[in-house]
Amino acid sequence: MRASRSFLRLRARPGFQCDSRVAVLAYHSIHPAQERASTTPEAFKSHVRWLTENCTVIPLAEVRDKAHAKDVGRPSVAITFDDGFADNYDHALPILLDHGLPATFFITTGLVNGDERVAERFSRLLRMDLADVEGLSWSQVREIQAEGMAIGAHTVTHPNLVALEPAAAKREIEVSKLELEDRLGVAVEVFAYPFGKPKHHFTDTTIRLVQDSGFSNAVAVHHRAVSSEDRRYCIPRFAVANDGISLLARKVRGEKDGLGVWQQTAPRWLSHFVSPSHSFRGETSLMKLPEDG
Repeated sequence: MRASRSFLRLRARPGFQCDSRVAVLAYHSIHPAQERASTTPEAFKSHVRWLTENCTVIPLAEVRDKAHAKDVGRPSVAITFDDGFADNYDHALPILLDHGLPATFFITTGLVNGDERVAERFSRLLRMDLADVEGLSWSQVREIQAEGMAIGAHTVTHPNLVALEPAAAKREIEVSKLELEDRLGVAVEVFAYPFGKPKHHFTDTTIRLVQDSGFSNAVAVHHRAVSSEDRRYCIPRFAVANDGISLLARKVRGEKDGLGVWQQTAPRWLSHFVSPSHSFRGETSLMKLPEDG
């Protein structure tokens, strides 16, 4: 009953009406052949065309203001990419530029630095050959930024932050921010939690670490639209996984919010069963301690 009442309250809010919704999409790899990619370049083009025709695509930095706005219009959508795969530069960036759309790219700095242990982690998680795991180069990250895209941090080695002691989690969060700022020469203000599920991959403790590290916003993978009541350190996003236009439209328009409400209201032990493969409790930090050399 509690979940049902919460669902009804969420659906009644202005931010959850179809014509004034604010949704954030979370992509990962955009690749023509990899089965574990979020989608192919051709499918991403079709997504972008649909979004351009039916929505207002906005920078991620504007979603909370839009969620608080009272005006009614087309749904507002922000586009994000996690991890920092090279195909984001090869395939996603040109499509975004062709349509004049903004996006935010969250960078796992260990992947961009060529840390083989981080590449091996992605190879195992994505069930793909290690040779096919290719991160962006720093010159590509700088070019993405120069083209007007926003850059965010996504830790150094992509652990489950809940599985770490606070000091280790803070190192993953802070070091990724500091390196990005050093490499890009700008403040990096937004963070994406690895794996991203509330309660399973970040908690109030994690949120405090992100806040204390100097970030102004953070995003999750939480299957619903943005509400005016959402805290700035747990902005929900819809994961995109080989979505056809019909499924993408249902997410944007509000027909798939039920899973997000379940994530938010169910006890931790019960919400785990919604997606048991996404606990990743064993994904600890791969960062070397100073004494490791």
